[in-house]
Amino acid sequence: MDKIASPQELTSELQQLLAYAESPAPSREKLAHALLGLSDRVAKDLPGERERGKAVKDLIDAMSVQYPDVSKKEIEKLVESAVSSVGYKIKDILKKQRTASSEHTATQTGYGIFYRMIDQKELVKLYNRLEKEDEQSAQLLIDAASEIQKALNISSGAEDALSRIMDIVNRGQHWDIALLRNNIFKAANSLGMKLPSYSF
Repeated sequence: MDKIASPQELTSELQQLLAYAESPAPSREKLAHALLGLSDRVAKDLPGERERGKAVKDLIDAMSVQYPDVSKKEIEKLVESAVSSVGYKIKDILKKQRTASSEHTATQTGYGIFYRMIDQKELVKLYNRLEKEDEQSAQLLIDAASEIQKALNISSGAEDALSRIMDIVNRGQHWDIALLRNNIFKAANSLGMKLPSYSF
């Protein structure tokens, strides 16, 4: 599988692992294997440490509830070891990103766009169901979701414009014309378009 190169991807992976940990009778061995597998896919100097820390804490808490016979200290060690050992892997990814052309430095927005269209809880529920009966399909579902997210990566300006246009279309039918104009002009400006007027 591909390397994890954004906090959103890491959070998604940890949420899926948390969902599996909270499912009926999860395998302790499988959880340990999945955590160690993350170490090969995650990288150092990942931004969004707070989000990652919360996801890791949630995973530790869920595993502590699921396995009360294992000390929380041992679970923390396993989880922290897996997550911290990945820190040494991201330097190469970040170095490549810094030297890439400006076309390749678009922000990682595919995650956000994907989960605007897909209900994350429903995806996790479906994954959990498949995991019990068809592991290959379950894994392929997650891999396909990850590939779609990569394909949806756009610039931060395009993401801002998309967000504004979605708001206008979905909620702005009764907005004041001045507010609609402001948002439309800001969306176009975010895309670098030539504006017919600078009065907005």
